[in-house]
Amino acid sequence: MKAAYTFIGLLIVVSLGAILWQYHLVGPAKADSDLVNRLNTAQGSIRNYADHYKRLPLTLNDLTIDRSGLEYHVVGTNDFELCGVFQTDASGGPIPAMAPADGYIDFSHHGRGRQCLTGRVDLPTPAPTLRPL
Repeated sequence: MKAAYTFIGLLIVVSLGAILWQYHLVGPAKADSDLVNRLNTAQGSIRNYADHYKRLPLTLNDLTIDRSGLEYHVVGTNDFELCGVFQTDASGGPIPAMAPADGYIDFSHHGRGRQCLTGRVDLPTPAPTLRPL
């Protein structure tokens, strides 16, 4: 009977250890997945704002999104930078600093630590002001 209780106790300890180990492995990946979702939401909101107001937002406070863990900087008339701090490396190789030609940033490929990527929006070029001669 004592051996049965010892065996059950051992099973419980091993099961709890496995659960805690799995949480240790999955926890950071889940946090990074949530951060990628917030970055993608921010990118979409920045693009919608630029389409509507014909300029980039000055700060993330101009947007109605969850800004936790995000950094945003305007780096040019059409260019912006979004940053986040990742707990895991999901790069699979070198990460481009600039988004592809369409300007959309793919946050799913990221290194570990603080990562900043630059995106681009297409804003209309203002018409030249004509003056009478």
